[in-house]
Amino acid sequence: MNELGQKVETVTKVYDSIGELMSEFDALEKQGWWFRGQRNAEWGIESSLQRAVKRSGADFQKYETECFREFRRQAHLYFPALPAMDSCAEWVGWMQHYGIPTRLIDITRSPFVALYFAIEDADQTAAIWAFDVNILHAPDRRDRNAIFGLLADPYSWKQRQPQDFIGSDDMRRVAFMQPHMMPERLRNQQGAFLFAFDRSREFLSILDAQLTGNFQNHVKKLVVSTDMRRDVVRLLRSANCEGYSLFPGPDGVGRTLRNLAL
Repeated sequence: MNELGQKVETVTKVYDSIGELMSEFDALEKQGWWFRGQRNAEWGIESSLQRAVKRSGADFQKYETECFREFRRQAHLYFPALPAMDSCAEWVGWMQHYGIPTRLIDITRSPFVALYFAIEDADQTAAIWAFDVNILHAPDRRDRNAIFGLLADPYSWKQRQPQDFIGSDDMRRVAFMQPHMMPERLRNQQGAFLFAFDRSREFLSILDAQLTGNFQNHVKKLVVSTDMRRDVVRLLRSANCEGYSLFPGPDGVGRTLRNLAL
């Protein structure tokens, strides 16, 4: 096991009791931490864009740019209101939420929402990652639009000076972003995003280097036993945290009914 794997082990705790897990959630939520649910505890943290490029062998920059351009060209066919064309961060946020590969990592303010995504389709041990976003850089609206224009479509933004918005320090860090204009589902899921400027390195490796020896103080991995699934689904149902509320529309009905037997 490498050094990063050893660090992840030190921040990992397995829960067999809902009460104990809820106590941990309560403490982290009060400190302003955000959460990410994953249905397989063995997975690392990887963006949908990294996964797509890994599967296809495509050129990362060309693929990212093509997705960005094509979504902006076609979005008017599906949505009555859209972000301004130069609101690049908002566009990338919309892309992420509608399943188009991006470099964004979904997180949520709500530990219950993270728990829902961790357990919904889990047939093995799941995990909730928790991040202390208070110590992460959060570009303001003007800067993040310029940053994502340069990251996602550098050919169109070549008239900008990249060094004005993306410095050498940025390439070594993970940043936090809350979209200015939120789709309904993202609002219901209390969502936001993390992203890394450097697409060539593993997300957790960048975060570890950024935290300079304090990884254990700002990241946690909460592992949920499969034996808890039935009780977790019932808890989330009682808290109105299920498909109906998180996915308005017919797909939310389907997600809810999948768990109706539990």
